[in-house]
Amino acid sequence: MPITDKWKDAIGLPELKGSWLIYGGSGEGKTSLCMQFGKHLSQIVKHKTKKNEIYYRTAYDSIEEGLSASIQDAYIRTGMSDVAGWFDLLDKESIDELRIRLKMKRSPDVLFIDSVQYTGLTPMQYKAFVNDFPDKLFIWLSHADGLNPKGALAQAIYYDANVCMLVKGFKAFVKKSRYGGSGEIVISETKAREYYEI
Repeated sequence: MPITDKWKDAIGLPELKGSWLIYGGSGEGKTSLCMQFGKHLSQIVKHKTKKNEIYYRTAYDSIEEGLSASIQDAYIRTGMSDVAGWFDLLDKESIDELRIRLKMKRSPDVLFIDSVQYTGLTPMQYKAFVNDFPDKLFIWLSHADGLNPKGALAQAIYYDANVCMLVKGFKAFVKKSRYGGSGEIVISETKAREYYEI
């Protein structure tokens, strides 16, 4: 995927497949990070037809909260209406429902799943799910236990994932990238400054 700017600097040039893991404490910027990245992807041309430019399709499945006020606020704050039609908010769709969606025409290229702890998957079921859709990128959100992903499934995804980011104080720290990137992404300059008292 031809990502650019701060995304490319931090991550490298990723493939459209496999898993990423984004983990951190509650209220530290995970949702905002995903909205920002989803918006970035939804503005990149995947290919052109004679009539249109086709962008990457992204979707955010809020299994944990559903379409809560905080999710909707993040959507509005990030200006996601700019990419309406290419980015979808999903309301507590189960893994079985996601399977159906991903088999449809014009299904998402990139799917954010929030959060790992609410999927009901075992590590083996997770692996089977990802393997069934080799041309999709799954970005899993997870709670943290200190500076580590919380629970057996999140830890299994961490070891399997191509990219892992720890979100703390409105910064995303790239802990692992198989695509050459390394570094951090500032999610909110103002909130990060307040958090780190810069």
